[in-house]
Amino acid sequence: MTRNVYRIGIIGYGTVGKGIVNVLEEQKERIASLVSREIEVEYVLVKDRLKKREGDLSFVYDWDAFKRSSFDVVFECIVGVEPAVSYATYFLEQGIPVITANKEMFAKKGKALREVASEYGTSIRYEATTGGAIPIIRSINELLHIQTFTRIDGIVNGTTNYLVTTLRKEGGDFFEHVKKAQEKGYAEADPSFDIDGWDALFKLRIMCESVFGKSPDKETRIPLGPFVQQVKPKEGERIRYIASAYFEEDVLHAVIAPKVILPEHPLFGVDGVTNAIALTTTYSDVLTFTGPGAGSYPTASAMVDDWISYVKLVKPVVPASAGR
Repeated sequence: MTRNVYRIGIIGYGTVGKGIVNVLEEQKERIASLVSREIEVEYVLVKDRLKKREGDLSFVYDWDAFKRSSFDVVFECIVGVEPAVSYATYFLEQGIPVITANKEMFAKKGKALREVASEYGTSIRYEATTGGAIPIIRSINELLHIQTFTRIDGIVNGTTNYLVTTLRKEGGDFFEHVKKAQEKGYAEADPSFDIDGWDALFKLRIMCESVFGKSPDKETRIPLGPFVQQVKPKEGERIRYIASAYFEEDVLHAVIAPKVILPEHPLFGVDGVTNAIALTTTYSDVLTFTGPGAGSYPTASAMVDDWISYVKLVKPVVPASAGR
């Protein structure tokens, strides 16, 4: 008798891809209970044939070979728009759900991908694109029945929050702290994606679509470095690199900018690589969500949770032992 198993495909085996494999293995029995089937990683698509990889996974180096496999779900774990959007589109057109943490791809192509998913009766899930382990997209969707959101303020980049925290506690030169963050693995070799605000902007675009149902009309992005070199907070003040979205008349603004804030601000106490998102609402004032912003396990667990939520939403409950 055919085994009743979820066949999983993973695109990419970097920090996030490895995290997905680890979470699936470490929580295998629990996940099987939640989705009412066994789970199995069938193939992992990678591009470097020469790189040595441990474990008993089945790695595939050829896209044509990977796409011929019969997957029930695909985790997209690479960066950039292409080839990620082409890979995601292909599987959505086969009716296969795709789970992604790729904020650049989704910020630029999310609307088109959602339309493809809808056309082919499946879903693209993107919880992990915005706040790492913070389940902000699901929280927004669950609160939107009665609540109306009027503003977003968030610390959505762990690298820059680590930098401003370290600078406050230790002093010194900002770019020296960037070098130290690179040595510790908190910052990329090219840190501009983080410290110039692109990462935060992509995440804010995605949240604007979920909160306000549209992309920003006007975007402003102010790099962190020059600000922290010129501005010295007074005692009791702190610098935060904040992503904000709000309306002025009918114009939706998205602003990534360093700000000096006071203790009463909801993001004042958020230090280190932690992320936090504060949503201003009509009935509950400010709701603040806090959690790990990045890293292998926070991102991977958010993606696996996102998939499980999808399965429980669309699939009937079947005993996990069925079909064995």
